[in-house]
Amino acid sequence: MLEVLVTLVILGTVLAVVAQGFTWSGRATGEAAQESLAVMLADMKISELETGEISLMQGDSGDFEEHENFRYEIETDADEENEGLYSVSVSIFYKEGEEERAYVLHRLIRERPGEGL
Repeated sequence: MLEVLVTLVILGTVLAVVAQGFTWSGRATGEAAQESLAVMLADMKISELETGEISLMQGDSGDFEEHENFRYEIETDADEENEGLYSVSVSIFYKEGEEERAYVLHRLIRERPGEGL
């Protein structure tokens, strides 16, 4: 009888550890999905800067209609040493539970012809 009791205790402990591993794995998968989306959204904003949809001359900020828990801020600075070159930072902020997280993408972008006029 003692052996059965010890076996049940060991089995219960192992099952608790395995269940905790599944919970952690699910949480990590959710966090990875959120961060992957933030990377994609930052890259999308960089593309909009490169194509002229968003001006390099000023920053921008806003929300994403399709992704309500995400917002962005764009900061641009003209490079003083290299005329026509801008240092751009795109910050994507998103909620993860009660916490706000951020993904920041930095890029150097050349001014499009005619934009600085």
